[in-house]
Amino acid sequence: MEKKTCDCVVIGSGIGGMCAAAKLAHSGYKTIVIEKLPILGGRYTQIEYKGYKICTAAYMILYGKNDPVYLTLNEVGAPEIETAHTGPMPQTYRMGGKDYEMTGKGALRDMISWASKDKDEENRVMTALKRAMLWYEPPDTITFDDWMLQYADSKTIRNLFQSLVAAWAGANSWEITAGQWFRILKGMTVGGNPIILKNGVKDVIDALEKVITDNHGEILTRTRARRIIVEDGVARGVAAERGGEELQIEAKTVISNAGPKKTIKLGGDHNFDRAYLKEVAERVKPAAGLEFTITSDEPLLDAPSVLFTADTQRLECFVGDCTPDGKHLLRTASVPESTVLYSPMKEYDIFLRDLKETFPDFEKRGGRILLARNFCGDWPFYGTWPGDCLGQKTPVEDLYNVGDAVIPGGWVGGSGAAQSAKVVVEDIKTRVKPA
Repeated sequence: MEKKTCDCVVIGSGIGGMCAAAKLAHSGYKTIVIEKLPILGGRYTQIEYKGYKICTAAYMILYGKNDPVYLTLNEVGAPEIETAHTGPMPQTYRMGGKDYEMTGKGALRDMISWASKDKDEENRVMTALKRAMLWYEPPDTITFDDWMLQYADSKTIRNLFQSLVAAWAGANSWEITAGQWFRILKGMTVGGNPIILKNGVKDVIDALEKVITDNHGEILTRTRARRIIVEDGVARGVAAERGGEELQIEAKTVISNAGPKKTIKLGGDHNFDRAYLKEVAERVKPAAGLEFTITSDEPLLDAPSVLFTADTQRLECFVGDCTPDGKHLLRTASVPESTVLYSPMKEYDIFLRDLKETFPDFEKRGGRILLARNFCGDWPFYGTWPGDCLGQKTPVEDLYNVGDAVIPGGWVGGSGAAQSAKVVVEDIKTRVKPA
């Protein structure tokens, strides 16, 4: 059996795990990252597919220069990454077959004004939103759709907000609570213009990898965690398998980027108290859905730009893009009516109808579906619905979770996962001294 010793071992190389490892290594902590796959990054990287670079999930640095990913890169002195777009991303909202361009301040009121049936409804909805944002956050005992029903008679307004909720939260407005959504909405207000990288988000993972290895850290791919070693309620390291051989890593702290349910399985149910087991079982709800990458001979949307639509059954958001060699791409996602029980094939048929309704000239422009993927189980849109995540600490001392199932309030996706890493590393620095 091979044995290693370190200050911190990180299970999984998603953006949360990589940000945590880079921060720790940069601060002088001996850090080891283990990853079961042959590539790093999880849902925050890209692969080559039929001549295209396909994102495994994340596509951009969502909150721009205020994004926890961007801030981490600066903090750890990562190599500079070439960008393709850093300014405001044009947004269009389609309602009743008509397109409305969103620009600058007052965009939310403009959107509601266009969707409202009259001025009274517009004022009623705006007043309710403002009060929820600035004074009284609605509780988690009502869904956002039911909350909106109190103020909006127009189905168009509810459909429009459904498109926003699904695009940002990976869940439906009738699934996510009002409190969850407003926590996300508040977080959106701190964001800057999204940053699109010239060569894709893999550059972020590559930069973090360099920081880790340059600071005497280790990254072990094709290495599967088999057990988190727990003694007297304290995490002591990880037992893993690499190349058919056993590997034991002794560590002062363990950070899991494998998700709370997998963390419990690795650590053993008996080492976690009942309240935590119950909380994980009830609150960790992977946000499932379908994602499509579309190519076309002529652009279906300007690149880069976003189209939200209230006119389809499932589709909420289209992102226009183009590759460095001028190929036209369209990225889109479809959130099922239920993110728990659904038929991927049925959802695919609905997607095709939505696609043709949104782009009647799809075939004329040479449109074709390059790749259709079902995000579910251990590979979801989000580890759980944003706005209702667990904390990063576990009942096992020195065992932390990072990732998109333990996002601090107000963040989403990979950005939130990076923020969870920040919280964990700050706590480790108060408790553990590097060797």
